[in-house]
Amino acid sequence: MIKYGEKFYIIKRKIQKTMFIEIYDVKDYKEYIHAEHVLQNGEFYMFVNNVDDIEFEEIPNAAIV
Repeated sequence: MIKYGEKFYIIKRKIQKTMFIEIYDVKDYKEYIHAEHVLQNGEFYMFVNNVDDIEFEEIPNAAIV
């Protein structure tokens, strides 16, 4: 999982940019693995899906086992 801006994403794949010849190849691969977005980080493309809002309830004084 990664936080990019104010949103959280689940990383499906992280691949070096040198593995793709054209930007069209990146788009085709994104569709092939059913990723929603592609993020760039240095020399990598990260193929990610959105994390929807998470509902949670904080448990006060919870003991860690």
